[in-house]
This record gives sequence, C-alpha cells and structure tokens, in this order.
Amino acid sequence: MIITDELDSSKAKPAAETASGEPSWSNTEAPPPYWSSQETDPVFQNSPTPKRHGKAARKRFLEAFACAAVVWTAACALFSSLNLFRRMERPPLRVDPGKFFPGENVIDCVRAGEWAIQTHRPQVGDGPHMLYASAELDLPRSTEGIFLLSKGSTSSGSLTVETSEDITSVRVKFNASLGRRTREAIGDAEVCLLKREDQNYGVGMFASSGSFDAEEVFTSVVLQLPTSPSSSTHYTHFETNLPRFEHRFRGLGNTIFFGNMTLRSSGAPISILNPLHVELADIFTSNAPILGSLRSSRHLSLETTHAPIEIELEMRSDTYDSASRARLRTTDSPITAVVRLLSSGFGSNFDLETSSTKNYSSVAILQAPLDPILRINMTDSKTRTSLPSSFEGRWQMHSNTSILYMGPGQDPTGGGRTRHEKASPTNSHGKVWWGDQPSIACESSLVELWGNQQAALMIGMS
Repeated sequence: MIITDELDSSKAKPAAETASGEPSWSNTEAPPPYWSSQETDPVFQNSPTPKRHGKAARKRFLEAFACAAVVWTAACALFSSLNLFRRMERPPLRVDPGKFFPGENVIDCVRAGEWAIQTHRPQVGDGPHMLYASAELDLPRSTEGIFLLSKGSTSSGSLTVETSEDITSVRVKFNASLGRRTREAIGDAEVCLLKREDQNYGVGMFASSGSFDAEEVFTSVVLQLPTSPSSSTHYTHFETNLPRFEHRFRGLGNTIFFGNMTLRSSGAPISILNPLHVELADIFTSNAPILGSLRSSRHLSLETTHAPIEIELEMRSDTYDSASRARLRTTDSPITAVVRLLSSGFGSNFDLETSSTKNYSSVAILQAPLDPILRINMTDSKTRTSLPSSFEGRWQMHSNTSILYMGPGQDPTGGGRTRHEKASPTNSHGKVWWGDQPSIACESSLVELWGNQQAALMIGMS
C-alpha cells in the first residue's frame, strides 16, 4: 500500500533542501537572521495571567512555624515530666563514706531518716528547690583542730564561721536544699563526722555525682565555735576543702585564735568580716574575690584568679632573724592592701609581695616600727606604694615611668633628726634615711616595684 502525506497548502515551506540536505533559499526570500530560531514558539491564546502567591506562602510558612513550635514545646514538657518522674522514683544513692574520704576515720554519719524535713524555705540560697532538710553534728570538746571537706560535683553552698556562748563544744549545722519532693531524696547527701590521727575532728559532706539525673545539693553550713567573754580559745589547725562553697568569717573578735589555717574553694568568694587572728594562713579560690581583714605573725598567702583582692593586713615581727611574710596573687584584677606593721621588741623583719596582670596593685603602709627591715616586691601593669615617714631604706622602680613623692615628714623619734634622700635623675632608684648615717636596717630594707606602664612611690605623704 502506498501512503501519501497531504501537505497543508496554507503552510509555506521555509526552504527547499538540496541534495546535500542543507536548506536552499530563493533569491526572493532572505534567510532568517542567525540569532533567530528556525522553530517558532507556540502561540497560546487567552493564556491566563499567573497568580501571585506571595501572601499565601507567608501565611503557610507562619502556620508551619507555629505548628513546629507547639510540637517542640509539647515534646520538651513531656521530656521534663518524664525526667522529673524518674527523679522522684529513683531510689536514693547509698555511698560508702570511707571511699570518698580516704585516710579519714569515719565516726558517724547522718542517715536519710535522721534529717529534719522543713516545711518553710530557709535562706540558704537562690533556686527553685523543692525539699529542705537540716541536721547537726557536735565535735568532741577535746578537738584541737577542725576540718571541713566536700566531695561530689553536684555539691555547692556556703560556710559561715561564728561564735556562740550557748554551747560547750564545736557545733556544725547543716541546711540542705534539693530539687526533689520526696524524703528519700536527702539520701543523695551524706554528712559524716570524721577523725584524724592527730586528734583533729571534722565533717565530710558528699553529694551524688556521675549520674545523668544526679541532684544539685545546696548546703548552708554554720560552724559555731564556743566562746566566753573571760577566756580565749586556740585551735592549732583549721582546714577547709569546699569547692563551690562561699566562706564567711564573722564575729570572731579577739577570743578565737588559729595556728595553721588552710582555706580551699573555687568559684565562690572568701570574706572575713572581722579581723581574723592566725599565725599561718593559705587561702585560695578562683574566679571570685578575697575580701576582709587578717592579723598574722608568720606567713600569709592569698591567691585567686580573675577577681580582686581587697585586704587589711596586720603583720607582726619581733626579730631581724626571720621575716613575717605576705603574698597576694591574682590575674586580670586589682590588688588593694592596707598594711600595719607591728613589733613589740627591738628589730623587725617584713616581706610583702603582690603580683597581678593587666591591672594595678596598691599597697599602703599606714604604720611601721622604727628601724624595720622591709622588703616589698610588686609586679603589675601599674604599681603604687605609700610608706610612712619613718621608712628608711632603698627603693628600685622598674617601669617606663617612675614617680617619686617625698612628703615633708618629721623625725618619728622626736629627736629633731634630718631626713636625707638620694635619687637617680629618673627616680628609678634611690635611698632615704634619718640622721647622719644610714642604719643597718636602712641598708637591708628594699622596696622594689615592677610596673609595665607606671610605678609610683610615696614616702611620708600621710
């Protein structure tokens, strides 16, 4: 069968093909431009104008976002409810106190059933706590030293040391707050009476750690020391190792004396509201200030990081042979110290050192005995030291800018002696003394200031 295609005569052929298959154009018909297409786009008649859906798209987006927010909120609420239920149903943790306080003899512990549950909220800190409990421990009257320890990453709180005339032995009060409602929750917190071989007694606190749903325990500890107006009490040793515990000493006055004191904390301030009498003190915290007043006859060391030190010091020395020392250290924060140097005999020796970075250090010596050996070493961006007019000794200032102020001053002995001073042209070093010749103490005394930007020394300005 032969099939023939009928061509529509209304459609003109664009061109005739040659034998080679390439189009051939007649002389009367010009070829199309090279940029034009040989195929024409179809023409649509009555094509509708496309609708604009911008407003509807925004509406759909907002609706989807709102639905997602509702689902997320519901999921969080469900997770919190399940977690809270699991916390409330979880049995309390039972620990072996000897495991967490090695080397300490465990005398007794406050068990879960021995805590007194409180219905009101004591002032033990901020936070949405649900359970409040209290307990007490008495240390034997024969104790010569006191120590307080804390273990567990979920434990934090405050320690307040005060005196009481209503007790005859050292008493430790605990107020704990937890985030669970059940009485069994207090089982996560253990408090034990400990004893050391040197007849020192103390307490150890433990809060559970290492589990996903461990409770955060905030414990307010009040340490009461017995006292009477007619006598004083001396403790040979006082130690704390309480991370994340604020320390506060108040109202100890002139009735409580400590031999060797060691305070350890982190992330919490240490405040001494009244003068604290101690022979040796080593005080450390981090990211929190050290504030207060200390009286020492041998050695003081105060150290923190990224926080200021503001302290009043009273240092005592009665001999040239050994120095009464104080060390103050911090980083990125100022040091401010007001110092009184005391001596009840002939000859005294004092050594004071401050160190900080990127800030300033200021030490004001308000009082000093006659003929002391005094060494001051300060390192900071800016250092400033003020000395009484009785000072005799040498000074050295290592700084780009050294500033020296000399007040008028009068003979501290009242003998009418004349003050002499020698200083370099830049005031970077020199010497000052009373009388015709420098004394032995004058030759041994040295004030040395290291300031990256500025060092200033003021003598006899007050």
